[in-house]
Amino acid sequence: RFELCFAGVKVRRGYWRLPERTAQAFGPCPYVESDDLGRKVMMYHTGDLCRYNAEGNMEFIGRIDSQVKINGFRIELGEIESVARQMTAISEVAAAVKDIGIAKHICLYYTVKDGDTIDREVLQEHMEASGLASYMVPDIYVPLADMPHTPSGKINTKALPAPDLSALFDGDP
Repeated sequence: RFELCFAGVKVRRGYWRLPERTAQAFGPCPYVESDDLGRKVMMYHTGDLCRYNAEGNMEFIGRIDSQVKINGFRIELGEIESVARQMTAISEVAAAVKDIGIAKHICLYYTVKDGDTIDREVLQEHMEASGLASYMVPDIYVPLADMPHTPSGKINTKALPAPDLSALFDGDP
């Protein structure tokens, strides 16, 4: 397994008006210092995790970070979680993309601190008013009594339950 990177003299400008993001993703190539004309060779780290299969072809297996792509939009699940954590009643939160029918939906799973309550509509209004791009606002909100965890204590996003959609249809599927 390895991260897919691109290097060359044409890889050098970075992200437009995003110097912090440019510093994270672009850097000098550790394999080639300069080209034949003395130009510095830069490397772009895509964040895509790849591997070689049995036939020797490279295949995409996921992301190193929590970025996903839906309908051509790049979505940072961690950014969605960060906005949800701003609500003081939320104890734990996890954003995930679930395939429901033929479409992908952003689901926000959350637990509430003991003694607190959160109205789903208030949480949705908070997310919509947060400044997140409209395509990053979750479609489905799933309150949980307990968040699933891995043995190391991290939230186990693979163990998040399929959302119950009956509330979305008010009894009329």
